[in-house]
Amino acid sequence: MIRNDTNLFNRLTQQLEQLSQKIACVTDNETEYLFDPHLFQPPTQIKGQLSILQHYLAQIKKNVAYLKQTIDNDQPEKVAYLTEKITNQIIAMHRELATQSLRKIPPVKVKETRYETHCRYLEYQRRLNSMKQELEYTLNTTTYSTQRQHIIQKIAALDVRLYRCQQAIAKLEKQLEKDNINFN
Repeated sequence: MIRNDTNLFNRLTQQLEQLSQKIACVTDNETEYLFDPHLFQPPTQIKGQLSILQHYLAQIKKNVAYLKQTIDNDQPEKVAYLTEKITNQIIAMHRELATQSLRKIPPVKVKETRYETHCRYLEYQRRLNSMKQELEYTLNTTTYSTQRQHIIQKIAALDVRLYRCQQAIAKLEKQLEKDNINFN
């Protein structure tokens, strides 16, 4: 092994050990994927008591072992690639560990009034209408039949969403009317 590669490998090993110690102190019950699939392979099934963070740590350890092999085999391109990937993985894990305390706080749900819900639904309707208008403009300027067909399908899907949105708005407006009658 070249001296620089050995130093690099030793630093990565130290970082990995620190990460292992931090993960050992964390109890995570995460079931969702935490990272981009290019950075870590998503867990398909976690065996036994292995937490999701330990699963990701195991991937880093596997990459470090592979890095040692590539250093021993004198493959500088692979060494550079693996070093960058491992570094990014370790940084991502440190960030995740730093935000673990935030994940444990359940979000506070504020009860939305019917008027606020009505405003939100109207905003959805406005955005859906805007999207539909953009697609209709694109449809009028497109000459390719396959693109036109695709745009027509998108417009049809938006029409369905708009219909559901309008139904929800109408239902909510009836409830608001009823509330006003009962209030007076």
